[in-house]
Amino acid sequence: MLKSFLLARPYAVFDAEDQKHRIAYQTFLEKNSWGSCPYQFVLEESHLDLISNINQKMVEYYIKQEFSPKKKTKARK
Repeated sequence: MLKSFLLARPYAVFDAEDQKHRIAYQTFLEKNSWGSCPYQFVLEESHLDLISNINQKMVEYYIKQEFSPKKKTKARK
């Protein structure tokens, strides 16, 4: 086996639900580089650009959080 293959970062499809993936994307935005990312993100079939794919998933994740039904909490006396 090639040494570079053994040392390569694992492939991953970006999952906005995974906090580690969101942190990796935040680091990319700050540094404008994937150099410190522990993953090698891959594209899903329907997208042409990795960043557009991640942006779309992030927007869907935060919209779902924002507009999901909230649980009512009991008021304390």
